[in-house]
Amino acid sequence: MLRLVRVLDIMGIVFEKFPITPSLIRSGFLEIIPNVVKFPCKIRKLAISECVVSRIFLTTLCGLPNLEVLKIEYCVFETYEVGESEEEEWEITEGDEFRSLQFLSLRCYQLEEVPCDIGDIPTLQEIFVRECGASVVASALNIQKVQKEEYDNNDLKVLIQD
Repeated sequence: MLRLVRVLDIMGIVFEKFPITPSLIRSGFLEIIPNVVKFPCKIRKLAISECVVSRIFLTTLCGLPNLEVLKIEYCVFETYEVGESEEEEWEITEGDEFRSLQFLSLRCYQLEEVPCDIGDIPTLQEIFVRECGASVVASALNIQKVQKEEYDNNDLKVLIQD
Protein backbone atom coordinates (compact mmCIF):
# COMPACT_ATOMS: atom_id res chain seq x y z
CA MET A 1 0.00 0.00 0.00
CA LEU A 2 2.76 2.50 0.88
CA ARG A 3 5.44 1.39 -1.56
CA LEU A 4 5.03 4.44 -3.79
CA VAL A 5 4.80 7.05 -1.04
CA ARG A 6 7.75 9.45 -1.28
CA VAL A 7 6.35 12.36 0.73
CA LEU A 8 4.47 11.89 3.99
CA ASP A 9 3.06 14.42 6.43
CA ILE A 10 2.31 13.29 9.96
CA MET A 11 0.17 15.58 12.04
CA GLY A 12 -1.32 15.37 15.49
CA ILE A 13 -0.09 11.94 16.50
CA VAL A 14 1.48 11.04 19.83
CA PHE A 15 4.38 8.65 19.37
CA GLU A 16 4.87 7.53 22.96
CA LYS A 17 5.13 3.80 22.52
CA PHE A 18 6.34 2.90 19.10
CA PRO A 19 5.24 0.93 17.09
CA ILE A 20 1.57 1.85 17.34
CA THR A 21 -1.43 1.92 15.02
CA PRO A 22 -2.35 5.58 14.56
CA SER A 23 -4.66 7.15 12.03
CA LEU A 24 -2.71 9.23 9.58
CA ILE A 25 -4.50 11.84 7.56
CA ARG A 26 -2.81 13.44 4.59
CA SER A 27 -5.37 15.37 2.59
CA GLY A 28 -7.72 12.42 2.91
CA PHE A 29 -5.27 10.15 1.07
CA LEU A 30 -4.08 8.02 3.98
CA GLU A 31 -6.52 6.98 6.63
CA ILE A 32 -5.04 4.04 8.48
CA ILE A 33 -1.66 2.41 8.35
CA PRO A 34 -2.27 -1.23 9.25
CA ASN A 35 -0.95 -2.79 12.44
CA VAL A 36 2.49 -1.22 12.79
CA VAL A 37 3.83 2.12 11.65
CA LYS A 38 6.53 1.14 9.21
CA PHE A 39 7.73 3.85 6.91
CA PRO A 40 8.56 2.93 3.33
CA CYS A 41 12.32 2.70 2.81
CA LYS A 42 12.09 4.86 -0.30
CA ILE A 43 10.49 7.82 1.46
CA ARG A 44 12.47 10.96 0.62
CA LYS A 45 10.53 13.77 2.31
CA LEU A 46 8.82 13.67 5.68
CA ALA A 47 6.97 16.46 7.45
CA ILE A 48 6.01 15.91 11.07
CA SER A 49 3.64 18.37 12.69
CA GLU A 50 1.94 18.69 16.08
CA CYS A 51 3.29 15.43 17.49
CA VAL A 52 4.91 14.25 20.69
CA VAL A 53 8.18 12.76 19.45
CA SER A 54 10.01 10.09 21.44
CA ARG A 55 13.59 8.87 21.15
CA ILE A 56 12.36 5.59 19.71
CA PHE A 57 10.49 7.41 16.97
CA LEU A 58 13.56 9.49 16.13
CA THR A 59 15.65 6.33 15.95
CA THR A 60 13.12 4.98 13.45
CA LEU A 61 13.45 8.15 11.36
CA CYS A 62 17.24 7.90 11.45
CA GLY A 63 16.93 4.45 9.92
CA LEU A 64 15.17 5.68 6.78
CA PRO A 65 17.95 5.24 4.20
CA ASN A 66 16.57 7.61 1.54
CA LEU A 67 15.23 10.42 3.74
CA GLU A 68 16.53 13.68 2.26
CA VAL A 69 14.15 16.27 3.71
CA LEU A 70 12.89 16.29 7.29
CA LYS A 71 10.56 19.02 8.52
CA ILE A 72 9.60 19.05 12.18
CA GLU A 73 7.01 21.68 13.11
CA TYR A 74 5.13 22.42 16.30
CA CYS A 75 6.26 19.14 17.82
CA VAL A 76 7.01 18.42 21.42
CA PHE A 77 10.03 16.25 22.12
CA GLU A 78 10.12 13.97 25.12
CA THR A 79 10.99 15.84 28.27
CA TYR A 80 13.60 14.73 30.75
CA GLU A 81 13.99 15.91 34.29
CA VAL A 82 17.22 17.78 34.81
CA GLY A 83 17.53 18.76 38.44
CA GLU A 84 14.33 20.54 39.36
CA SER A 85 13.32 21.50 35.83
CA GLU A 86 12.24 19.64 32.74
CA GLU A 87 14.03 20.12 29.45
CA GLU A 88 12.75 19.18 26.05
CA GLU A 89 15.56 17.69 24.07
CA TRP A 90 16.36 15.92 20.87
CA GLU A 91 19.18 13.50 21.39
CA ILE A 92 20.97 11.42 18.81
CA THR A 93 22.38 8.22 20.21
CA GLU A 94 25.19 6.10 18.84
CA GLY A 95 24.08 4.20 15.76
CA ASP A 96 21.44 6.76 14.87
CA GLU A 97 22.19 8.42 11.58
CA PHE A 98 20.39 10.13 8.78
CA ARG A 99 22.36 8.65 5.88
CA SER A 100 20.87 10.79 3.12
CA LEU A 101 19.49 13.84 4.94
CA GLN A 102 20.15 17.05 3.02
CA PHE A 103 17.63 19.50 4.48
CA LEU A 104 16.45 19.83 8.08
CA SER A 105 13.71 22.31 8.95
CA LEU A 106 12.82 22.98 12.59
CA ARG A 107 9.91 24.99 13.90
CA CYS A 108 9.62 23.91 17.53
CA TYR A 109 9.65 26.78 19.98
CA GLN A 110 10.03 24.51 23.02
CA LEU A 111 13.05 22.59 21.72
CA GLU A 112 16.21 23.27 23.73
CA GLU A 113 18.85 22.70 21.03
CA VAL A 114 19.77 21.01 17.78
CA PRO A 115 21.91 17.96 18.59
CA CYS A 116 25.55 18.66 17.71
CA ASP A 117 25.74 15.24 16.03
CA ILE A 118 23.49 16.59 13.26
CA GLY A 119 26.65 18.25 11.94
CA ASP A 120 28.19 14.81 11.41
CA ILE A 121 25.73 13.99 8.63
CA PRO A 122 27.92 14.17 5.51
CA THR A 123 25.02 14.84 3.13
CA LEU A 124 23.48 17.69 5.16
CA GLN A 125 23.36 20.92 3.16
CA GLU A 126 20.95 23.14 5.09
CA ILE A 127 19.43 23.63 8.53
CA PHE A 128 16.43 25.96 8.55
CA VAL A 129 15.38 27.24 11.98
CA ARG A 130 12.12 29.12 12.33
CA GLU A 131 10.22 30.23 15.44
CA CYS A 132 12.60 28.45 17.79
CA GLY A 133 14.23 29.66 20.97
CA ALA A 134 17.59 31.40 21.13
CA SER A 135 19.32 28.22 22.32
CA VAL A 136 18.18 26.35 19.18
CA VAL A 137 19.46 29.17 16.98
CA ALA A 138 22.77 29.20 18.87
CA SER A 139 23.21 25.44 18.58
CA ALA A 140 22.47 25.47 14.82
CA LEU A 141 24.98 28.28 14.29
CA ASN A 142 27.51 26.40 16.42
CA ILE A 143 27.10 23.32 14.22
CA GLN A 144 27.83 25.48 11.18
CA LYS A 145 30.86 27.03 12.90
CA VAL A 146 32.29 23.62 13.83
CA GLN A 147 31.79 22.40 10.27
CA LYS A 148 33.71 25.40 8.91
CA GLU A 149 36.53 25.45 11.45
CA GLU A 150 37.16 21.76 12.08
CA TYR A 151 36.12 20.14 8.81
CA ASP A 152 36.66 22.97 6.31
CA ASN A 153 33.03 22.51 5.25
CA ASN A 154 31.75 25.84 4.00
CA ASP A 155 28.77 24.28 2.24
CA LEU A 156 26.48 23.81 5.24
CA LYS A 157 23.94 26.65 5.32
CA VAL A 158 22.05 27.65 8.44
CA LEU A 159 19.05 29.86 7.79
CA ILE A 160 17.32 31.59 10.69
CA GLN A 161 13.87 33.12 10.51
CA ASP A 162 12.14 34.68 13.52
